[in-house]
Amino acid sequence: MITSYLVALFLTLLLEFLVYLLFSFKDKKALLALLGVNLITHPLLGLAVVIKLSISAETFSLAEILFLEALIVLVESVLLYYIYSYNYRYFKLLILSLVANSISFLFGLLVF
Repeated sequence: MITSYLVALFLTLLLEFLVYLLFSFKDKKALLALLGVNLITHPLLGLAVVIKLSISAETFSLAEILFLEALIVLVESVLLYYIYSYNYRYFKLLILSLVANSISFLFGLLVF
């Protein structure tokens, strides 16, 4: 279980890194921001899965998954906004987070 989580985390970081590059976030601060926000949000999502499974044997519904992903996009975009000290428009960071998380989510569906 831990190994599959670490693989998922690594793939998320890799895919989102590629999206960051596409959005021209290529500096050291961008890489640290990517790492930081994902080390906050990724384990929180994992914790939500563990809590849900410990309460009931049911997995998440599509609506619950989409809600959690939307919440992650919002949290990551706000964190990026503060990390970049307001140097970028919030909307650009929101789109960056939405695209990065959508790609890693869809890839995760294919792999896991």
